[in-house]
Amino acid sequence: MKNKTLKVKKILIPMAGEGTRMMPLTRSLPKELLPVGYKPMFQYAWEEALEVGIKDVCVIVNAKKKAAIHDYILGSASEKQIKSRYCTELKKLVLSCNLTFICQPEPRGVADALYRCKGFVSNEPFIIALPDNVFFSSTPSLKQMLPAFYQYQKGVLGLIKVSAREAKRFGNCGKISCTHKGRNVYQLNKLYRKKPGAFLVKEGEVAMRMFSRQIFFPDYFDYMERVRDREGGEQDDVPVLQQMIREKALLGCVLKGKGFDVGNWRGYFAANRYLMNRLIAD
Repeated sequence: MKNKTLKVKKILIPMAGEGTRMMPLTRSLPKELLPVGYKPMFQYAWEEALEVGIKDVCVIVNAKKKAAIHDYILGSASEKQIKSRYCTELKKLVLSCNLTFICQPEPRGVADALYRCKGFVSNEPFIIALPDNVFFSSTPSLKQMLPAFYQYQKGVLGLIKVSAREAKRFGNCGKISCTHKGRNVYQLNKLYRKKPGAFLVKEGEVAMRMFSRQIFFPDYFDYMERVRDREGGEQDDVPVLQQMIREKALLGCVLKGKGFDVGNWRGYFAANRYLMNRLIAD
């Protein structure tokens, strides 16, 4: 029987990566603070969460970036902050939620970072939003995904369709094989492993790709523990998702809008160019 009182209230925003794809800028500035438009990339995911009523926000940082990100975010709530549109928006985010910081002491991958949030999540459903994926739409990506999560009560991944022209803007990961289930919802059949280089799509074709907005039940950590037992070294989240897909525990939701991977140079410039063109059009 479906749980009619199901409500998602928590979000995890991993900001512990080393930002190697954006070198040399990230030698002195955390990747998540790089501006997309007039605000840092991490803020887009946070604003989406606020728009769907998320109040409990967990930011995962690494030991090197902790002070910079912590001071940057919490400094926005200070009355000494310069008054501007950006500062006002960030201050609203900080004051509208319950904010938790969790530190990943060593860079051991996104799955290791997320696993440290198991206590924060407790027994509730939750969202994962990677800040280096930004999405532009009249309807935020999370607002498009939550109806599928509530209807089917399975984990949901955001999906986007990528053309050959757009493919080079994305890292070579997240390719999905799926079957249409209804409206914008798909049953996921396979998640391909990460490869070096850019995302590859043949000319004239369109590929389905995972976009880093994800909604899970807390049994996500059970899958993670099973995978951790057989994976060594850096802990990536792809094997966890692959295991869930094999057991038919995940669906995909195709998003209407424009998504960018701003964790690499091509995607970063494309997102800023897109925003600039919109500004000129207005």
